[in-house]
Amino acid sequence: MTSKYSTSNPFDDGDEDAPWGLPSPGVLPPGDGDLIQNALKKEKLVSEVVAQQEGLRALVAKIKTVQAETDKLAKENAVLDQYIANLAKR
Repeated sequence: MTSKYSTSNPFDDGDEDAPWGLPSPGVLPPGDGDLIQNALKKEKLVSEVVAQQEGLRALVAKIKTVQAETDKLAKENAVLDQYIANLAKR
């Protein structure tokens, strides 16, 4: 009597017909390749967006630094203007 179940070890490297592991590139159904490609594209876009966000954060930090320096210089200019005005009155 023969068994309808396979007696081969599914983890045996010699068993080429075992349904274990990743499918070969040409074995996927037509729609599955599109899903994988879409997932890869989405992952790439997400990483690009994250990189752009980091760049924007760096630019915002630089803008805040420059704005603080500009405000400081404006205050110093106001003090110098007042000093010059006081000297001119003498």
